[in-house]
Amino acid sequence: NSSVLLSKNAIYKIECGECKAVYIGQTERTGRSRILEHTVQSESYVNKHMSQLHKEGTSNIKWSIIATMALRSIC
Repeated sequence: NSSVLLSKNAIYKIECGECKAVYIGQTERTGRSRILEHTVQSESYVNKHMSQLHKEGTSNIKWSIIATMALRSIC
């Protein structure tokens, strides 16, 4: 669902397609933006895992948005 991907304040899950390792993250930005960052930033845990352990980059990851949250202001 593209509206979920573009929602801000997302909790997301990235799963390695090779060994089933799972990374759960949270972002105030859109889930789509943060997941894409994981695939291109060399210092990302996900990118390091795939390139160092499986030698094939981030082509075999599965990702999903678990939830989106509304932020509340604290007065």
